[in-house]
Amino acid sequence: MVTEMSSSPKVMAGHEPLEKFCIQVLEKLSVPRDEAEITANTLVTANLRAIGKDLGIPIDL
Repeated sequence: MVTEMSSSPKVMAGHEPLEKFCIQVLEKLSVPRDEAEITANTLVTANLRAIGKDLGIPIDL
């Protein structure tokens, strides 16, 4: 039998602090700064536009 777990609390953050956080995480993973900036911007922009949600792709950041 599968029991559903309650969803974790949602955390709200502005797009700029979220993008900075993503860049920091990617840099800690040895991603070069310019690539980290592009990736972070893409992730945050996709999240703001809800891209993928209609396809069932979870991109909640």
